Amino acid sequence: MVIGVIGYGASTNAVENIILQGANSITGTVMVGGIVGGGFCDIKNSSAAADITLPEGDEVGMAGILAGGMEDGSIIACTVTGGSISAPAGSIGIGGLAACAQLSAEVKNCAVSNVTITVGENCFMIGGLLGFAGTYAPDPPTSIDSCTVSNVTISTPTNAERIGGIIGSGFYSSMYAAMASMPGYEFLGAPGAFTVTNSTSSGSITGNCTDLVGKIAGYIYDNSTVAGTCTSTMTGATNNVGGDKNSFALSTLK
Repeated sequence: MVIGVIGYGASTNAVENIILQGANSITGTVMVGGIVGGGFCDIKNSSAAADITLPEGDEVGMAGILAGGMEDGSIIACTVTGGSISAPAGSIGIGGLAACAQLSAEVKNCAVSNVTITVGENCFMIGGLLGFAGTYAPDPPTSIDSCTVSNVTISTPTNAERIGGIIGSGFYSSMYAAMASMPGYEFLGAPGAFTVTNSTSSGSITGNCTDLVGKIAGYIYDNSTVAGTCTSTMTGATNNVGGDKNSFALSTLK
């Protein structure tokens, strides 16, 4: 884990009122964030600006300008005010705000502006706000509410997938799906569940990537929704949702 402030937030106390500003350059391979690299804590009322670089190598990904791999913690009233993320081939979970909000209750009143995200070959789960998010039954879906992505550019090669102006998708990887037949790992057989409401995106998705590219979400399964209250002027995608279970079966995903 590589960060500018906190490596791993394992406390039940929230990370609050932290501002990372100025010219910040951060380089790391996995769980990379400007304020928190990863953890189980809530993050509230915090702001970051940074340029993040993931070098070439095995098992790279899980990067966001505010936070990297967050699990079981909410992100509330946080902002990213500029910067960039550069990720090499094979990276997963790249988001302008955070790599992910896995098993999280909510991501609310957050904003990302003036950010450029550039990813390499065969990357997936890339979003202007979050790379991926979601919970598993019987927990309610992760709520992504009243969030804004503005002037964000996501540049992807043609073979990237699950690219969204707000979120890439719920967590799903064919590599881990093979474990779904094992006792205790059944949840890996479907993507995590989330809802997106009252959120907006603007900017562009470039690079002629056409598979599972959406102005709001790259891919939704039947346990997730993007509400009609979401709007977008983001170019490079035709619809708010790039694809769903009916148009792209799980077996076709990376």
